[in-house]
Amino acid sequence: MRARKAEQISQILFNGVDFRSALLEAAAAASIMNSPEHGFPSQTREEPEESEEPEEPEDLDIADHGTTLDDLNEVFTPTVTPTDQNIPSIVYRVFDEESQSQLFNGAIRSGLFGERRRGITTALSVEDELFDVFAENHFWYHKKGGPFISVTSSLLWAISIAVRSERAGRHPFIAVIDMGSLGSFWPASEVISGLREKGEFSEMTFQGVFEFLVWGEIRNSSILHVFPFSQLRELVRNNSAVQATLRLDCFQPRVLWTHKKLITSRLEINHSTAGAIGSIANIFGLSYGSEKMLWDFVSGVCQGWGLIAPEDNIAMEDLGTAFASSLDSHTQRRCLSEADYDEPRNAFITGAMNGRNLLKQMLAWSSGNRASKRRPT
Repeated sequence: MRARKAEQISQILFNGVDFRSALLEAAAAASIMNSPEHGFPSQTREEPEESEEPEEPEDLDIADHGTTLDDLNEVFTPTVTPTDQNIPSIVYRVFDEESQSQLFNGAIRSGLFGERRRGITTALSVEDELFDVFAENHFWYHKKGGPFISVTSSLLWAISIAVRSERAGRHPFIAVIDMGSLGSFWPASEVISGLREKGEFSEMTFQGVFEFLVWGEIRNSSILHVFPFSQLRELVRNNSAVQATLRLDCFQPRVLWTHKKLITSRLEINHSTAGAIGSIANIFGLSYGSEKMLWDFVSGVCQGWGLIAPEDNIAMEDLGTAFASSLDSHTQRRCLSEADYDEPRNAFITGAMNGRNLLKQMLAWSSGNRASKRRPT
């Protein structure tokens, strides 16, 4: 069965046979291979108790959606977003030497298309049955060799997966991606919602709010920066303010646990913190990014790490200046005018305020959720 499936995929990619009909047959074979009779787990999964220490997943790709990766959106859905229509300006892709999607000629290719010389195919419609099959394999079975590449708008999620990969002895990289120049992509939450309406994923808690599915390839022109996670580690070792801000030693096996631990501290942003956020932005290649990109990045740091922005406008102006002063775009230039600080300063202020609002929503939701779960007296 496996040999037959491999042959079918090979024909599709290299011999030009009918894409849809052949791939439907191959996907059907894959579904059979995943049945209990063929030695693969069925869709029934047991949720761990909240106090249990979950096992590490075998694959640390960003597309881990099992019970061991309980990301933020499983418990809270934000209603305040930094950009229109819930589409962020930047997203992240984490990969290591064992990930199915790797760099190929400067682009990131999905496992299905690999090193295919003729590139990727036209994206399937969400109405296509084959699209559903691929999505089910991607979200539930975590099968490699699919057409999708998962990216996340959650900076905390991206760094959490990089930390987990590093602790497993691998060498993670983080790609920073311009969402506005991507090809075909879909919000994972909409795909999952559509599949649930069709009767799938009834036992899966993952909602996919911070995830997007990209078809086939992330082009070189969409990748703003790729860096080894070790560079961020080095910055943490050499910069005490960055170390105090990121607190990588606090990271837990599950993103939800990490987030709860980080926001419990509720650190207030000071000049040192603002400068640290700018130094982290440099590592992510965003020093010369647009105002909206810096805005999204700062919001992600504040919301993910529980950093509280002051209410005072004058204090925020000062913090914005400290942030802008730490960016490579400013530190590497000799002559700067006040106008040079306006864009990054405004980005910091808007991003920090947005992150503060998200935190308020999250804490209010968490408080109300706990109250609703209390037993009546």
